Amino acid sequence: MVCSFVKKYSSNIYISFIVFIALGQFAFSLSALRQMLAIAFILLSFIFIEQKKAVKFIVLVLIASLFHSTAIVFIIAYPLYMVRLKVKTIIVMVLGMLVASRYIRPILDFLLPRIGAQELYYDYLESDTTLSLSGLVIAFGILVFSVICLKDDKESKCQGLCNFAVVSCFFRLLSTFAFAEMFRLSLYFSVFDMILIAEACTCYRKSKTPVMIKTFAVTFVCERTKRASYSPIISHNLSSSIVGRLSTCA
Repeated sequence: MVCSFVKKYSSNIYISFIVFIALGQFAFSLSALRQMLAIAFILLSFIFIEQKKAVKFIVLVLIASLFHSTAIVFIIAYPLYMVRLKVKTIIVMVLGMLVASRYIRPILDFLLPRIGAQELYYDYLESDTTLSLSGLVIAFGILVFSVICLKDDKESKCQGLCNFAVVSCFFRLLSTFAFAEMFRLSLYFSVFDMILIAEACTCYRKSKTPVMIKTFAVTFVCERTKRASYSPIISHNLSSSIVGRLSTCA
Protein backbone atom coordinates (compact mmCIF):
# COMPACT_ATOMS: atom_id res chain seq x y z
CA MET A 1 0.00 0.00 0.00
CA VAL A 2 2.81 2.41 0.87
CA CYS A 3 4.54 1.69 -2.45
CA SER A 4 1.43 2.40 -4.53
CA PHE A 5 0.66 5.52 -2.47
CA VAL A 6 4.17 6.90 -2.91
CA LYS A 7 4.15 6.11 -6.62
CA LYS A 8 0.85 7.94 -7.06
CA TYR A 9 1.46 11.06 -4.96
CA SER A 10 5.19 11.61 -4.46
CA SER A 11 7.16 13.99 -6.65
CA ASN A 12 10.32 12.09 -5.70
CA ILE A 13 9.81 8.46 -4.73
CA TYR A 14 13.43 8.06 -3.55
CA ILE A 15 13.13 10.83 -0.97
CA SER A 16 9.75 9.46 0.14
CA PHE A 17 11.12 5.98 0.81
CA ILE A 18 14.19 7.40 2.56
CA VAL A 19 11.92 9.43 4.85
CA PHE A 20 9.70 6.39 5.46
CA ILE A 21 12.76 4.45 6.65
CA ALA A 22 14.59 7.29 8.41
CA LEU A 23 11.61 8.30 10.55
CA GLY A 24 11.25 4.72 11.78
CA GLN A 25 7.90 4.09 10.14
CA PHE A 26 9.18 1.07 8.21
CA ALA A 27 10.52 -0.58 11.38
CA PHE A 28 7.28 0.29 13.20
CA SER A 29 5.25 -1.36 10.41
CA LEU A 30 6.90 -4.72 11.15
CA SER A 31 5.79 -4.76 14.78
CA ALA A 32 2.54 -2.80 15.15
CA LEU A 33 0.64 -4.80 12.55
CA ARG A 34 -2.89 -3.82 13.57
CA GLN A 35 -2.16 -0.12 13.48
CA MET A 36 -0.29 -0.37 10.19
CA LEU A 37 -3.29 -2.13 8.65
CA ALA A 38 -5.38 0.79 9.85
CA ILE A 39 -2.86 3.24 8.36
CA ALA A 40 -3.08 1.37 5.03
CA PHE A 41 -6.81 2.18 4.89
CA ILE A 42 -6.05 5.74 5.94
CA LEU A 43 -3.67 6.11 2.99
CA LEU A 44 -6.33 4.60 0.75
CA SER A 45 -8.88 7.13 1.99
CA PHE A 46 -6.69 10.07 0.95
CA ILE A 47 -7.88 9.89 -2.66
CA PHE A 48 -11.43 10.57 -1.50
CA ILE A 49 -10.27 13.65 0.40
CA GLU A 50 -8.84 15.00 -2.85
CA GLN A 51 -11.97 14.05 -4.78
CA LYS A 52 -14.16 15.54 -2.03
CA LYS A 53 -16.16 12.34 -1.59
CA ALA A 54 -16.92 12.53 2.11
CA VAL A 55 -19.06 9.39 2.38
CA LYS A 56 -16.45 7.08 0.86
CA PHE A 57 -13.77 8.73 2.98
CA ILE A 58 -15.75 8.17 6.19
CA VAL A 59 -16.43 4.54 5.27
CA LEU A 60 -12.71 3.82 4.85
CA VAL A 61 -11.84 5.58 8.11
CA LEU A 62 -14.47 3.49 9.90
CA ILE A 63 -13.00 0.33 8.37
CA ALA A 64 -9.56 1.45 9.55
CA SER A 65 -10.93 1.94 13.07
CA LEU A 66 -12.00 -1.72 13.11
CA PHE A 67 -8.32 -2.65 13.02
CA HIS A 68 -7.24 0.02 15.52
CA SER A 69 -9.74 2.22 17.33
CA THR A 70 -7.39 5.22 17.32
CA ALA A 71 -7.78 5.52 13.54
CA ILE A 72 -11.11 7.28 14.07
CA VAL A 73 -9.14 10.45 14.85
CA PHE A 74 -8.34 10.77 11.13
CA ILE A 75 -11.96 11.75 10.54
CA ILE A 76 -10.87 15.36 11.14
CA ALA A 77 -8.56 15.15 8.12
CA TYR A 78 -11.37 15.81 5.65
CA PRO A 79 -12.26 19.36 6.77
CA LEU A 80 -8.66 19.98 7.86
CA TYR A 81 -7.34 19.33 4.34
CA MET A 82 -9.68 21.96 2.91
CA VAL A 83 -8.50 24.71 5.28
CA ARG A 84 -5.92 27.14 3.94
CA LEU A 85 -3.65 28.13 6.80
CA LYS A 86 -1.33 31.10 6.30
CA VAL A 87 2.26 30.97 7.51
CA LYS A 88 1.50 33.48 10.28
CA THR A 89 -1.43 31.34 11.43
CA ILE A 90 0.78 28.25 11.61
CA ILE A 91 3.40 30.15 13.60
CA VAL A 92 0.77 31.34 16.08
CA MET A 93 -0.61 27.80 16.41
CA VAL A 94 2.85 26.36 17.06
CA LEU A 95 3.61 29.00 19.70
CA GLY A 96 0.24 28.35 21.26
CA MET A 97 0.99 24.62 21.45
CA LEU A 98 4.29 25.28 23.19
CA VAL A 99 2.69 27.61 25.73
CA ALA A 100 -0.19 25.19 26.37
CA SER A 101 2.14 22.22 26.82
CA ARG A 102 2.45 23.00 30.53
CA TYR A 103 -1.29 22.53 31.06
CA ILE A 104 -1.95 19.58 28.74
CA ARG A 105 -1.64 16.80 31.33
CA PRO A 106 -4.00 18.41 33.93
CA ILE A 107 -6.55 19.15 31.20
CA LEU A 108 -6.54 15.55 29.93
CA ASP A 109 -6.68 14.18 33.47
CA PHE A 110 -9.82 16.24 33.97
CA LEU A 111 -11.41 15.70 30.55
CA LEU A 112 -10.94 12.00 29.70
CA PRO A 113 -12.81 10.55 32.69
CA ARG A 114 -15.75 12.86 31.95
CA ILE A 115 -16.18 11.65 28.37
CA GLY A 116 -16.34 8.00 29.38
CA ALA A 117 -12.71 7.18 28.67
CA GLN A 118 -11.75 6.36 32.26
CA GLU A 119 -12.01 2.55 31.91
CA LEU A 120 -10.85 2.34 28.30
CA TYR A 121 -7.69 4.35 28.90
CA TYR A 122 -7.18 3.60 32.59
CA ASP A 123 -3.60 2.37 32.14
CA TYR A 124 -2.68 5.53 30.22
CA LEU A 125 -4.33 7.83 32.73
CA GLU A 126 -2.45 6.20 35.59
CA SER A 127 0.88 6.20 33.76
CA ASP A 128 3.40 9.01 34.04
CA THR A 129 5.39 7.74 31.07
CA THR A 130 6.11 10.29 28.35
CA LEU A 131 8.37 10.37 25.31
CA SER A 132 11.58 12.33 24.95
CA LEU A 133 11.76 15.70 23.23
CA SER A 134 13.52 14.25 20.16
CA GLY A 135 10.31 13.16 18.44
CA LEU A 136 8.71 16.54 19.09
CA VAL A 137 11.76 18.40 17.76
CA ILE A 138 11.73 16.25 14.62
CA ALA A 139 8.01 16.87 14.04
CA PHE A 140 8.43 20.64 14.44
CA GLY A 141 11.56 20.54 12.26
CA ILE A 142 9.64 18.85 9.45
CA LEU A 143 6.84 21.40 9.75
CA VAL A 144 9.19 24.41 9.70
CA PHE A 145 11.24 23.03 6.81
CA SER A 146 8.09 22.29 4.76
CA VAL A 147 6.45 25.65 5.45
CA ILE A 148 9.61 27.54 4.45
CA CYS A 149 10.06 25.59 1.22
CA LEU A 150 6.36 25.59 0.28
CA LYS A 151 5.49 29.15 1.32
CA ASP A 152 5.07 30.25 -2.31
CA ASP A 153 3.40 27.03 -3.46
CA LYS A 154 -0.33 27.44 -4.05
CA GLU A 155 -1.06 23.77 -4.72
CA SER A 156 -3.86 22.58 -2.44
CA LYS A 157 -2.18 19.23 -1.79
CA CYS A 158 0.89 20.86 -0.27
CA GLN A 159 -1.14 23.17 1.92
CA GLY A 160 -3.32 20.28 3.09
CA LEU A 161 -0.29 18.16 3.97
CA CYS A 162 1.19 21.04 5.96
CA ASN A 163 -2.05 21.08 7.95
CA PHE A 164 -1.54 17.36 8.65
CA ALA A 165 1.97 18.16 9.90
CA VAL A 166 0.52 20.72 12.33
CA VAL A 167 -1.81 18.08 13.79
CA SER A 168 1.08 15.61 13.97
CA CYS A 169 3.01 18.18 16.02
CA PHE A 170 0.05 18.57 18.36
CA PHE A 171 -0.17 14.85 19.12
CA ARG A 172 3.61 14.65 19.47
CA LEU A 173 3.30 17.43 22.02
CA LEU A 174 0.74 15.35 23.93
CA SER A 175 3.01 12.31 23.86
CA THR A 176 5.90 14.38 25.23
CA PHE A 177 4.08 16.23 28.01
CA ALA A 178 1.04 14.04 28.75
CA PHE A 179 0.76 10.39 27.69
CA ALA A 180 3.37 8.51 25.65
CA GLU A 181 0.76 6.51 23.74
CA MET A 182 -0.56 9.69 22.18
CA PHE A 183 2.21 9.33 19.60
CA ARG A 184 0.07 6.63 17.99
CA LEU A 185 -2.45 9.31 17.03
CA SER A 186 0.28 11.35 15.38
CA LEU A 187 1.17 8.44 13.09
CA TYR A 188 -2.04 8.81 11.08
CA PHE A 189 -0.87 12.27 10.07
CA SER A 190 2.92 11.95 10.14
CA VAL A 191 2.79 9.07 7.64
CA PHE A 192 2.09 11.75 5.04
CA ASP A 193 5.46 13.38 5.81
CA MET A 194 7.06 11.17 3.19
CA ILE A 195 5.01 12.99 0.55
CA LEU A 196 5.27 16.42 2.18
CA ILE A 197 9.07 16.37 2.46
CA ALA A 198 9.43 15.19 -1.14
CA GLU A 199 7.23 18.09 -2.27
CA ALA A 200 9.22 20.53 -0.12
CA CYS A 201 12.52 19.33 -1.60
CA THR A 202 11.11 19.62 -5.13
CA CYS A 203 9.93 23.19 -4.48
CA TYR A 204 13.31 23.98 -2.95
CA ARG A 205 15.02 23.24 -6.26
CA LYS A 206 12.77 25.79 -7.96
CA SER A 207 13.28 28.48 -5.34
CA LYS A 208 16.13 30.51 -3.90
CA THR A 209 15.90 29.07 -0.42
CA PRO A 210 19.23 29.42 1.44
CA VAL A 211 21.70 26.59 1.02
CA MET A 212 21.76 26.02 4.80
CA ILE A 213 18.20 24.67 4.63
CA LYS A 214 19.27 21.98 2.19
CA THR A 215 22.30 21.20 4.34
CA PHE A 216 20.07 20.92 7.42
CA ALA A 217 17.64 18.62 5.60
CA VAL A 218 20.36 16.29 4.30
CA THR A 219 22.11 16.19 7.69
CA PHE A 220 18.82 15.41 9.43
CA VAL A 221 17.94 12.53 7.12
CA CYS A 222 21.50 11.16 7.31
CA GLU A 223 21.38 11.20 11.11
CA ARG A 224 17.97 9.51 11.24
CA THR A 225 19.03 6.88 8.70
CA LYS A 226 22.14 6.09 10.73
CA ARG A 227 19.95 5.67 13.79
CA ALA A 228 17.73 3.30 11.83
CA SER A 229 20.77 1.16 11.07
CA TYR A 230 21.04 0.24 14.76
CA SER A 231 17.75 -1.62 14.46
CA PRO A 232 18.22 -5.31 13.52
CA ILE A 233 15.36 -4.85 11.07
CA ILE A 234 17.29 -2.35 8.93
CA SER A 235 20.31 -3.46 6.99
CA HIS A 236 23.42 -1.50 7.96
CA ASN A 237 24.64 -1.71 4.35
CA LEU A 238 21.35 -0.25 3.14
CA SER A 239 21.47 2.69 5.57
CA SER A 240 25.14 3.35 4.76
CA SER A 241 24.31 3.39 1.05
CA ILE A 242 21.49 5.90 1.63
CA VAL A 243 23.71 8.15 3.75
CA GLY A 244 26.44 8.03 1.13
CA ARG A 245 24.09 9.02 -1.68
CA LEU A 246 22.58 11.86 0.32
CA SER A 247 25.99 13.19 1.37
CA THR A 248 27.07 13.52 -2.24
CA CYS A 249 23.98 15.65 -2.91
CA ALA A 250 24.65 18.14 -0.12
